[in-house]
Amino acid sequence: MKKKNFRELVVLLFLLAAMSFVCQGQTVFSSESISYTVTGDAEVAVHKARNVAGSVTIPETVEYGGVTYKVTGIGEAAFLKQENLTSITIPNSVTSIGKAAFLYCTNLVSVSVGNGVTSIGVIAFADCSSLTSINIPKGVTSIERLTFSGCSSLASITIPGSVTSIGFCAFVDCKSLTQVTVEWKTPLENVNSEAFNGLKMSSLILYTPAGTESAYQTVSVWNEFKIIGKNELTEIKSGEIAGSESVENSPLTVIANGTLTISSPVSEQVYIYSVGGALLYQTQKDVGEAKFDINHLPQGVLIVKGSSGWVSKTMK
Repeated sequence: MKKKNFRELVVLLFLLAAMSFVCQGQTVFSSESISYTVTGDAEVAVHKARNVAGSVTIPETVEYGGVTYKVTGIGEAAFLKQENLTSITIPNSVTSIGKAAFLYCTNLVSVSVGNGVTSIGVIAFADCSSLTSINIPKGVTSIERLTFSGCSSLASITIPGSVTSIGFCAFVDCKSLTQVTVEWKTPLENVNSEAFNGLKMSSLILYTPAGTESAYQTVSVWNEFKIIGKNELTEIKSGEIAGSESVENSPLTVIANGTLTISSPVSEQVYIYSVGGALLYQTQKDVGEAKFDINHLPQGVLIVKGSSGWVSKTMK
């Protein structure tokens, strides 16, 4: 059996297991296009979304029968195959995302996960083939089996130091993945050997904490990446951000339709930061005009810096 067919079969088995869950004896009510299950004292989880489209924000609270309920979870298969959903914002009140929660949301482009989330179920975002941007909160402890499998548009991901295990085929068939950033000062060893199966590992960049490169080179799975320690990266200072609009000799930097265009006469490394100074993306630019797809980066102000010394502030 081909690996892709095997992955699809495993996803289907997990989906069937998730859909076998029935809310027996629990109250279910609807608000707009989303139904909720009462899970505890004044707490609910998203039970099922129907015909949602465009950008959706899950509320922190919902009212029913004169009671205000706190939304603390997204249930199993809650947004299954919602093909018109393009972005989702999950509030800080949510602590768990269930199995297959967003499976087959093929037009889902961006996901903003609240800081309260500590668990994400198996195949939660599997086959979200248009997904380019998602954050994993620092409280998440495990990346489960097949969680991001088939996210073929995902170019970069940051794995927080809170994660203690990465499961079978977690990132399999993420064909656009080029950058993985990790935060463990001691390399995580509890990583399934098939976690990144199907990717061209030799060209996949792994950004690690400063001074840990040699340690990662001795650990299975990680030693297959091209490892770059963060101490090798050009750091950006708050003063550079404040004055970046008027830096002399800055190249032309324009963002249109998710594409960053840089025109400068040198070949150099280009770094893109958030306005707070967090490194979001790094790439190599050749001499002259170069274009880069940055659809996976968040909306808002971005700071673009070249290794030759220029800094430019731009808006996505």
